[in-house]
Amino acid sequence: MKISADYPGVFTKLDREWARKVYSVQGAGTAAAPVVLVKNTRLTRSSSLGLISGVGNTNAGNPLRDMVFRTNGVLDKFQHGTPIPGTTAAESGGDGAYFYNASLQNLFQSDLAYGRFDYDLTDSVHFYAQATGMLSHVKNNHESVETTAVTLSATNAFLSPQYQTAMTAAGRPTFLLSKMLTQINAKQPETYTRGYMANFGLEGTIGEWKWDVSWVNSANQQRTRNNYNPMNGRAAAAVDAVRAPNGDIVCNVTLTNPGLYPGCVPLNMFGPTSESAEAMDYVLDVTTYVAKTSLDNIGASFSGSPFSTWAGPVQTAISGEWRKLNYSLVSDAQATAADCTGLRYNCNNTTFLYLATVLSDRTPVSQSVKEAAVEADVPLLKDVPFAESFNVNGAFRLTDYSNSGRVETWKVGVNWVVNDQITFRGTRSRDIRAPNLNELYAPRRVTPSGCTDRLINLTAQCPVITDANANLQPEVAQTWTAGVVLRPAFPAFADWGIDLATLRGLRHAT
Repeated sequence: MKISADYPGVFTKLDREWARKVYSVQGAGTAAAPVVLVKNTRLTRSSSLGLISGVGNTNAGNPLRDMVFRTNGVLDKFQHGTPIPGTTAAESGGDGAYFYNASLQNLFQSDLAYGRFDYDLTDSVHFYAQATGMLSHVKNNHESVETTAVTLSATNAFLSPQYQTAMTAAGRPTFLLSKMLTQINAKQPETYTRGYMANFGLEGTIGEWKWDVSWVNSANQQRTRNNYNPMNGRAAAAVDAVRAPNGDIVCNVTLTNPGLYPGCVPLNMFGPTSESAEAMDYVLDVTTYVAKTSLDNIGASFSGSPFSTWAGPVQTAISGEWRKLNYSLVSDAQATAADCTGLRYNCNNTTFLYLATVLSDRTPVSQSVKEAAVEADVPLLKDVPFAESFNVNGAFRLTDYSNSGRVETWKVGVNWVVNDQITFRGTRSRDIRAPNLNELYAPRRVTPSGCTDRLINLTAQCPVITDANANLQPEVAQTWTAGVVLRPAFPAFADWGIDLATLRGLRHAT
């Protein structure tokens, strides 16, 4: 059997008329900043025209501050929109930026195949085999590429001489520029996933007892790439444009350290369409990581009734399981620092190779788990006053994790059927939640995020670093559960089943 799905998605929200109106919800819900629906929302920190920022000590005394390149190379006053009560970060209308080409709905393609085979080897032994296979493709525009508070030289070769002169006269060697780059595609993650699962087993009976043995083998590979991932080092080199001795505009690093970023193409950010295709091709890269997981699981169980009490047969089961999980990841966009040698601006020891999320390699790791469990359900009362049945049940499981040691879990419960209309039940248990391989061994992830330096009131991009923790231990919870089921017999409710269970006690992690 094969199942397929194909959804082309809505790749940019601007394909919808209402999305082109750029609505947002602003406000803190206070009298000074009520929650309001804002049309034509614009961010005041940046502009698609290229905004010479008006915040930060670096721009103090800058004669060009709060100006934009309304046409390529030509400055004009930044036009503010209508203020929004309670915030200075956004306005309605004006020259501010907005994230213009994020996807409204992902592209999604999927194919799933399934098959099963059953065969009775004898009257009491049954063999089965089943398998599934999966292929999927997901793609979306994540968000527009924005550069925030980029430091540029006041003598940048793409800056008009009259503006260079004004900066020199003011004694300002640099300025800050923020821009939403509309000339390039958005950050665009694209994922191809393929996987399979095969399950083989035997099940049968020995007298009144049931048994089963099974083996599961599965594997999954996820290949994710970012089709337009800016390289921070190359971008820092490209935006520092200077005049070479022969008069050509080149990257400053080409003169100071030509071996560091060979082939550097200077990038002009002064205008709505100022970036050349060659410069953007130099700055952008396709980055890929491939994650692989696999599982082997062998399990067996044996269940039946060894004896009976005065209220009925006692049901028991024993089971055992062994499983091994494997995980690895290979990335060509490592979470390492860019080489800043010879770069004057926009590169330091916290600057990573790429702007979008990057991952370190994860050498193959594994976790093996051994489990043994026993369960029982014991009837104590049957067909007596106030008890059609009264059963006590319990379970105990011993689990041994290769990386965190041995843990014990258990449960004790009661099920009291008073009559056809009323049932009470309750449990007391010790439960665990063990860390998975991703939580234990996931590679370092670096994601850019907006942050504000409150000392100079400057908003910029900062790396957010996420690491796994190989020292995590299973979390333990103590759980109490109580419930009642009512099935009224009077005519108006004869066909109703009212379940008031389950009222859970608090789970206290230790």
